[in-house]
Amino acid sequence: MPGISTSHHRVYWSDQAEQVRSVPVDAIESARREWVPLEKIPELIARGEVRSANAVAALLMLRHLRLG
Repeated sequence: MPGISTSHHRVYWSDQAEQVRSVPVDAIESARREWVPLEKIPELIARGEVRSANAVAALLMLRHLRLG
């Protein structure tokens, strides 16, 4: 949001993760959370399941960096 906001966004990547609980502790920031393979990111975006432009940019960059 150039000219409107100075917020910063950080994306963290790990190739090892373990799900430790089924319900998120902080459900305010998102309507849904789930584990998905990076290969499915473009499909989720195309179906409109990722609504945040910042999240779309971060996920596409991560997919590109990890999968080429």
